[in-house]
Amino acid sequence: MFRCIRYDVMVGARHLVFPAIAVLMLSWALLCVGYSNAAFLDISADAFGFADNVSMIWGGAARYELRPSVPFRPPLGWLLLVQATLFASSRYPYEDLFEGGFHSIIRSRSRYRWTISKAIWVVLVTIVMLLCTVIVAALWTLWHRQEFSALLHPQVASAIGVGSEVVLESTSSIIPFLSGVTVGLLSLSLFQLVMSLLAQPPIAILTCAVLLIFAAYTQTPLLVGNTLMFARWDGCVSSGVPFGASIVVAAATLTLSILISIVCVQRRDLLSRGTNL
Repeated sequence: MFRCIRYDVMVGARHLVFPAIAVLMLSWALLCVGYSNAAFLDISADAFGFADNVSMIWGGAARYELRPSVPFRPPLGWLLLVQATLFASSRYPYEDLFEGGFHSIIRSRSRYRWTISKAIWVVLVTIVMLLCTVIVAALWTLWHRQEFSALLHPQVASAIGVGSEVVLESTSSIIPFLSGVTVGLLSLSLFQLVMSLLAQPPIAILTCAVLLIFAAYTQTPLLVGNTLMFARWDGCVSSGVPFGASIVVAAATLTLSILISIVCVQRRDLLSRGTNL
């Protein structure tokens, strides 16, 4: 199994360069937008630190309420950030199976090992992309000589567009939210892996994009995208998505995605897809 994972890391690394650059640039842009909003709203950002910077990157959008003459502005920056993170792991497993599967599956010696290896690769890539956003937040904090702390400031909620029902306190930590983001991203990435194996990567990417857009418009723990938005976290707003329920849904999606991937690869007729196997 270790040989399979090492092979995936070495061969699949070439697929990570452009997504990583996109994630880094989008994270920096979202920080610029967040601090610009704070300045426009006359919010003092002097006390902001590392945790506040992370929350700005993953801010998302506040709950949408359908009211006359109140248009909904989708969180385009957040959508692009999540899509860039998911895109990093979208192509390689499919390409390896249907274009280079002969070498990879022979190394794995079984389809089961191949699938588990690819699932682990997807997990590693997703964590690397998430770390890119954390690194940008850390560099911003270092450059502006801010405090490296996991504690959030209540004013950051206003800076990302949450205008009411704020429940943030000076003792609130970013750690629970980041754990939810991690589980949520992993579940979406592995769900995308399933869709890639059942169909093709473009269809998987489009499906995830549609789910994220629905999540931006609809606040429910059943849509994992809500778990990735700081403005929807119940530790930030009283009407937010229940954290426990969203984690359960994300964990269930993650587990089912791995199981379905294993079954899909075990039963797939690879010869009909033009491979050498």
